[in-house]
Amino acid sequence: MKTRDIVYIVGGLIIGVLVGVIIATVIGGGNKGLTEDQVRSIVNDAVSGQGVQPNQDDIVRAVITTLRTGPNVSQTRDINSSYFLVPVDQAGSWLETVKEIEFDEEVTTESIELLNNDITSESQLALYFTLPERVTTVNSVLSLVYDAMLKTVGVAPEEAIVTGADPSYVVCLGLDNDPYSLTGPLLYFYMQLPSEQVEKLQDVEGNFPTGWEKLDGPRENSMLWTAECYDPTADSAATE
Repeated sequence: MKTRDIVYIVGGLIIGVLVGVIIATVIGGGNKGLTEDQVRSIVNDAVSGQGVQPNQDDIVRAVITTLRTGPNVSQTRDINSSYFLVPVDQAGSWLETVKEIEFDEEVTTESIELLNNDITSESQLALYFTLPERVTTVNSVLSLVYDAMLKTVGVAPEEAIVTGADPSYVVCLGLDNDPYSLTGPLLYFYMQLPSEQVEKLQDVEGNFPTGWEKLDGPRENSMLWTAECYDPTADSAATE
């Protein structure tokens, strides 16, 4: 037997054991709504198409977390908040109009395209907020979008964060998994800000910035909609 064949066999056994651990943990933990085939499908989806070789423990942790609890969306239900979606593929056009922010357009475009091409499922979205190689990319884009949102309404970063209070200004990376969509999964930036700031977003004709869609209310995590949110306080702490 060739060395390559042995490697393939051992690799297959390792993946099989990992899948078994996930199945036993998730289904055994009380999540009776999932079948073994569904869990295997999620694991295969999480592993494929990432362009890196992630640590297997990271994959197990990300998938189990997603299955058990769903992504953690930091959003308030404040009636004085307004909510918007901006499709990721339209974000570049909007960012170019925000003159007060400085960014490398080529690098940002490449990062946005990477996100748009890579994230087509909930498990891949979760991995982008788990694996170090991906966290750097997604946080660099979300920090730029967060800054651009604040600049658009004329709010300083230190004014946007109130210690001990729920965030009023939120930026998330979200995924629309609607199976009836003719265009397939939609990756978007999900934004929340105080309703009193909405007027500042609109031009003299009442139009919102390029690509912005105003929602009737907050999006809740579901099988069709899911989002992972940016934490500006974590970035601030890292740079202090």
